Amino acid sequence: MNVIEIAIILAGLGLYFAFRIRSAQGTLGTVGSQIARLQRIRYVARFFKWLCCAAFGVVIFVAAVAIFLPERVGKASDMAGSISISVSGPIFLRDFKPEYKALYPIFWLLLCALIGRGIGYLHRIFANMEQGRIFCGDNVRCIRGIGWLLVAAPLLGVGFKLSKLIWSVDGPGMIDLSNLPNDLLMGLFVIFIAWIMDEGRKIQEEQELTV
Repeated sequence: MNVIEIAIILAGLGLYFAFRIRSAQGTLGTVGSQIARLQRIRYVARFFKWLCCAAFGVVIFVAAVAIFLPERVGKASDMAGSISISVSGPIFLRDFKPEYKALYPIFWLLLCALIGRGIGYLHRIFANMEQGRIFCGDNVRCIRGIGWLLVAAPLLGVGFKLSKLIWSVDGPGMIDLSNLPNDLLMGLFVIFIAWIMDEGRKIQEEQELTV
């Protein structure tokens, strides 16, 4: 389990329990306190929204360096005190057979597109929260999309390693599947949280219509 997965789970649980608390409280609390809480949420959401924009810019920068300066991928600084640009990642041009080097930028684009999609989901969630739409259907769809990305990522990783049988100079080496069940369960758990939030949102909407 990495830091991103932990952060996503905590965010999902936080949204769910906040939803349950708000449903239980109903209309309790003054209007002023509710506005103050909503304003604080908007400030925090705005910060994380711009953080997502910065992260997306970093992804584009990393993709550009990896594609146009492949010799800098995985390379440390040559001289102490010098300024150099290097990128660490799972894809290295030196691993490709000469006839398959054209796949190198394609793999990097697919990797950055997958990461960028996840950042895009988070950006939409924080943008909705900034506008005061915390428990809207769009946020539920974004969380569900993040869950499916977490499911797809380890499967694509296994497929990437198996593809080394074709294009890699050294072959796939040892393929470790020990973390695959945990990664899949993590994604399915996020999807389950999104389903619970969606059902709770529908119940609340029905209750508001009957009042």
